[in-house]
Amino acid sequence: MMKELGAEDGKKFSEEDLQERRSFNSIFMMADSGARGSTAQIRQLAGMRGLMA
Repeated sequence: MMKELGAEDGKKFSEEDLQERRSFNSIFMMADSGARGSTAQIRQLAGMRGLMA
């Protein structure tokens, strides 16, 4: 059950969300440049945060 909820939260954090929040923030800069991972990895982190909360 908790894994399913975390997966759903992770899916909500999509590439569209990053484009919508396009501004001077570290998360967007990391995902956009590809220097520190991809949007998929950022999505995984957001899902894990949902599991911890």
